[in-house]
Amino acid sequence: MARERLASTTPAPARDVVVAGELWQGTWEEGVCELRRVRPDDDEVLTRLEMPAAAVVSGLEWDGGERFYCGGRGPSGTLCAVKRPR
Repeated sequence: MARERLASTTPAPARDVVVAGELWQGTWEEGVCELRRVRPDDDEVLTRLEMPAAAVVSGLEWDGGERFYCGGRGPSGTLCAVKRPR
């Protein structure tokens, strides 16, 4: 029972993160993963960071400073740290 309660109260990783007023998205489309800065009004991609071929972005978090953290999906336990471009 305690495990179920913990699982239900643990937040899921975000795929959209607002950083200093900028909207960033983690994407996984057709086997390609990217981090994208997009304009919220029309979803135009302003910045695109392609992730390595082995990386899968299933969650995106920001440390409040200079780095994004992208979690891989499944049991891999992979975590990528990515420096936010200026």
